[in-house]
Amino acid sequence: MISVKELKNPHVVRRDLLASLVVFLVALPLCVGVAVASGVPAELGLVTGIVGGIVVGML
Repeated sequence: MISVKELKNPHVVRRDLLASLVVFLVALPLCVGVAVASGVPAELGLVTGIVGGIVVGML
C-alpha cells in the first residue's frame, strides 16, 4: 500500500498520471462501442466513460 509520503513524490505522481492516461485511452473506445451496440448515441458513451473515470478516480 502506498503511504501519504510517497504520494508527494513527483516520480510516483507522474507514474500514476501516465497509468491513468493509458487506462482512459483504452476505456474510451470501449465505452463508445458499448453505447452504440446498446442503441444509444455514441456521445452518451463518451460522457459516461468520462464521468465514470472521474467518480472512480475520487475513490
